[in-house]
Amino acid sequence: MNVALDLGVYEFRTLRREHKRLTAHRFRPVYIVIADNSHNQQTLDQLHIPCARCDNGLVVLGEPAVRVSRLLRQPYHEMLPAGRIDRNDPLTRQLLSTLIDNMLPLPESEQDICCVRLPQPGGQLRQIANPREVDAADNKLLTHLVSLRGYTPRTLSSGMAVVLAEMVSTSFTGLGLDIGATSTHAVLSFQGRELAASTTALGGEWIDERLARACQEFTWAPSGQQCLNVPAITNWKQEFSGDLTNPHSTREHVLAELYRDLMDSVLRCLARDLVINTSREQFSTPVDLVYAGGPTRMNGFDDILREQLQRTPFPLEIQSIRSANSPYTVSRGCLIHAELETGQRTRREVA
Repeated sequence: MNVALDLGVYEFRTLRREHKRLTAHRFRPVYIVIADNSHNQQTLDQLHIPCARCDNGLVVLGEPAVRVSRLLRQPYHEMLPAGRIDRNDPLTRQLLSTLIDNMLPLPESEQDICCVRLPQPGGQLRQIANPREVDAADNKLLTHLVSLRGYTPRTLSSGMAVVLAEMVSTSFTGLGLDIGATSTHAVLSFQGRELAASTTALGGEWIDERLARACQEFTWAPSGQQCLNVPAITNWKQEFSGDLTNPHSTREHVLAELYRDLMDSVLRCLARDLVINTSREQFSTPVDLVYAGGPTRMNGFDDILREQLQRTPFPLEIQSIRSANSPYTVSRGCLIHAELETGQRTRREVA
């Protein structure tokens, strides 16, 4: 039984096929540690929130950690801040191992594949020395956790996953674009073969941080220091039901302009990488573009994308633009990749 594991910064997702049915699971990779006392234990019991004990207190995982954070006005911790594992937080490594074990069922054989989309770090939220070495070490750890569960790990980029999930009718030919929390990844594919890839270290968190700064959205940390209240902006943006092309307030106007700035940077970077890695002879006919990712699921995003494409000198003619419109698009692409590799392996064995 093959399985897909999408390790997004905001949410982990799994997808697998069981008896001709797809089974999906999602989990928010956050946690909070609160004091181990009778009052907190009683509060968690009343809210029916499970917890575990550690040396430092009571640990609450996932979306319930966000609820407890709001209730107690205590910040929760992300397991992959800015797309990276926090080396100064040993508890994160333990919780990542526990979470991946819980999300992946036991394999049926040693040949079962787990196709993983690894988190793509952003470059805006944290400056670190030797980022490539750190990212390689993080990826090695995450794939090792998958192999410890008994699977053969395989990795796939989010852009290529979008192509595999959404471009069956075009023989896996076209542009796949995934906008995540910390970065944006795009792939140009021809019949399932990656011709060019482009990564921009900008995503939904980049918008949230700049919107919080523009709107002077601040809060006070437990230490007494004033800091940007990015979670408040994130919550507002998730509940926003308006249209980016028809803003009604100053905050909405700023949000729309930030989306335009994001897509301008992404498309210029993608155009540059396409020119470097492909020739006009390879794609003399128009191609489809399919986009996915949490930040794209907002009214008016499609119009802004088309608007910015018209303003960008682009080396390819885009025939159509559409949304993947599913939180499991990347997971589905990873599962298809695992199934295709299993099929190729079976054919080799038979031959």
